[in-house]
Amino acid sequence: MSIQDFIEMAAQNLGAEKPKVESATGGLLQMIEKQVSGGDFQELLGVLPGASSLLSKAKSGETGSPAGGGLLGGLAGAAASALGGKAGASLGVLELIGKSGLSSGDSGKLVSLFFRFLKQKGSATLVQKILGSAPELAKLAG
Repeated sequence: MSIQDFIEMAAQNLGAEKPKVESATGGLLQMIEKQVSGGDFQELLGVLPGASSLLSKAKSGETGSPAGGGLLGGLAGAAASALGGKAGASLGVLELIGKSGLSSGDSGKLVSLFFRFLKQKGSATLVQKILGSAPELAKLAG
C-alpha cells in the first residue's frame, strides 16, 4: 500500500477532494520530517512508497491548494512562530494542513487516519517512535 492508497482512503473517509488530502498529507510529512530523527523519517519514507515524491512536491508548493490557508492558516502560522520549537508544532501542523483547504476539524482526523494507516501496514513500532518524538502529533492523532 502506497501514499496514494492512503490519500484515496482518507479522501473517502473525510468526504474531501483528493487534491486537498494530498496537499494536507504533504504538509503532515513536512511536519513529521521536522520533528523526528532522520533515521525514523527515512524508515517512514521506506514503508510508504510515493511519500518521498509527495514530500518533494509539498516542499516545492506543487501540492498547494488554491484555497490556501486563509486567515485561520495565517493566524495559526503566526502563533506557531511566536511559540517556537515543539511548543508551536501543533499549530504548525494545523497551518500546513490548513493550507490544503481542509477544515480544522478534518486536520485531527487526517493525522489520526495517517497513523492508523501506518499501523495497518505493520509499522506500529515506527508509529510509536514518531509519536514519542512528536507528542503534539500524538495529541492530534487522538
